[in-house]
Amino acid sequence: MQPRDVVEITTGVWVATSSLYQTTSTLIAREGGALLVDPAWTPDELEGLAVTIDDLGLSITSGYSTHAHYDHLLWHACYGEPPRWATARTVEVIAAARDAAGTKR
Repeated sequence: MQPRDVVEITTGVWVATSSLYQTTSTLIAREGGALLVDPAWTPDELEGLAVTIDDLGLSITSGYSTHAHYDHLLWHACYGEPPRWATARTVEVIAAARDAAGTKR
């Protein structure tokens, strides 16, 4: 995903659609900070979105996953370690999957 694939749909809101599926990543920005909703799907899209964020002069101040599907939970180290949010049900599903896999929290 290159920066040209990110479309500003209204002032301070950018959307990128994955090349793999019709899933979207959304940036909602104000004063240099941004909420990142449902980060991209593929490794190159995650990296491309990180480049776009940098090109826009933004820093991620928080993240949000709308639900527990894989393509809504991914993250890239370049996004930093801001608070990340999700619905209570999403947190339950992921916690159960971690517990089943024996993964540390």
